[in-house]
Amino acid sequence: MIAVTSELRARQGCQADLEKQLRQLAERVRDAESGCRLYLVVRSKHDAQLYLTFARYDDEEALSAHSHARHYTGALPALMECLEEPPRVALFDEI
Repeated sequence: MIAVTSELRARQGCQADLEKQLRQLAERVRDAESGCRLYLVVRSKHDAQLYLTFARYDDEEALSAHSHARHYTGALPALMECLEEPPRVALFDEI
C-alpha cells in the first residue's frame, strides 16, 4: 500500500468553492478508481484555510492511474485557482 497526503491552503474567501471541488473530486475518485482504498478530505478545526487529503493506493500502478485520470487532471486547474500556494504532497509506504 502507498499512502499519500496533500496539504492545501485555500485562498481567503475561496474555502466554500474549494470544499465543493474537493467533495466532487473525492466522490469521483472513490467511484472510479478501484485501486484507491481511501480518499478522505478534512479541514482543520484551528485554521479554516487548511485542508488535508489522505489517500491509500494498492500500488504504484494505482497511484499512477489516479495521477492520469481525467477526473483528477480535469479538476486541477480550478483547484489550483482556489489555493494560496501549491499543495504539499507526501508519499508514504505502509508499515
